[in-house]
Amino acid sequence: MSDDFFNVSGGVLFSYAAVGSFFAGIRLLTSRTFLAFHQQAVGVPWGEIPERIRLLILALMRVAGIGAVLTGALCVLDCLPSFFGINRQLAVGVGVGIVIYWYMIHSITLYVHRRTNADTPFRASFSVFAASLIGTVIRAFV
Repeated sequence: MSDDFFNVSGGVLFSYAAVGSFFAGIRLLTSRTFLAFHQQAVGVPWGEIPERIRLLILALMRVAGIGAVLTGALCVLDCLPSFFGINRQLAVGVGVGIVIYWYMIHSITLYVHRRTNADTPFRASFSVFAASLIGTVIRAFV
């Protein structure tokens, strides 16, 4: 197969990772309460949690949300080599950062799922992790 095919494939994979990152980030940044799987994991409705703890939970969700939005922006940056010929080493370095971020998100959501049986988005986080990993490997070796 031609290098163009792999270049476009890498761009498509990072585009998918960008959409997943932006979706997760916006969801976390705009939520006024914790998410449904958070309530399943904790076993307590949002209204029964003390206000100071709710404030802390929302603050941590905002931190995670901005991290996801910034990761989405990096995914967009990693799409550029497919279409504009940006430096390959930079693209691989950025890709490694994206892979690490999504590996950690996946590990955490899977851990919470296994420990609490909450319906965490571990499958979705794995798909974004896998897309970014494959995209980074394509960037590194093709």
